[in-house]
Amino acid sequence: MTIKTVADVNTAFADERAQQLQQARDQQADLDRRVTDGTLIPLGGDRYRVNDPNSWDDGEVLHYRNGELLPQHGLDMSTGRAALYSAVPAWHGLGAIIPGGVTDIDEVLTLGRIAFTVEKVPSLYEWKGQVRTKRDKFTTVRTDRDEHNDLGVVGAKYHVVQNRDLFVFLEELVGQRGILWESAGALGNGSRVFVSTRVPDGITIDRDGLNDRIELFIMAVNSHDGSGQLEVVLTPWRPVCQNTERFGLRDATARWGIRHTSGAMSRI
Repeated sequence: MTIKTVADVNTAFADERAQQLQQARDQQADLDRRVTDGTLIPLGGDRYRVNDPNSWDDGEVLHYRNGELLPQHGLDMSTGRAALYSAVPAWHGLGAIIPGGVTDIDEVLTLGRIAFTVEKVPSLYEWKGQVRTKRDKFTTVRTDRDEHNDLGVVGAKYHVVQNRDLFVFLEELVGQRGILWESAGALGNGSRVFVSTRVPDGITIDRDGLNDRIELFIMAVNSHDGSGQLEVVLTPWRPVCQNTERFGLRDATARWGIRHTSGAMSRI
């Protein structure tokens, strides 16, 4: 009788588990080291803010899950899908990707899931069993849904700038209708919206004969929660997530800003 020699499955199993445990210990040790040296700031729970100017992730909030520090896209997911349109695939693999891009504003609004409008309604509070209206406070709300549609609290002078106005703003800025849109989307619950288009020719840096060409984008960012003004920047970043939107503002080479007042649309 011939006896076939087989590998010891117990040893193989033990070796694999030992490797997994060691990997987990190494990852935890790296996390502890980064917290100790100050390049990761604990925010509570499994959240950490990157504090490393030499890192792409500087300022980003990461989540520690399953032994890994994972980036968060921050896109509005309230409709069941990511609120993003892009002419090129994004790093997170989400959104409506249309190779070559789209020129029609309303199509981009739909693809990016930002076709909603925003209204300003009186803010209410309850006092001694009665519902009362706050004198100078209003709530901004999305009109495309009935629940969880509040975006923020603003003052009486706050003027809503609709999502479509961002596209019109950029068309007026470049003096051209039907421009190609690179990306558009919303962050959080829709309280922050961005849209971008590419600068046609980019710029060329000929330092020491390198002749490097840098792609530039015109990005418009608007908030519906009173946290900031409508801002347009010239930047090397195409926004497709919370991080690249932040990078776009950080690395802007030029910028324009418009406050949310009654004269906002006339200035556009």
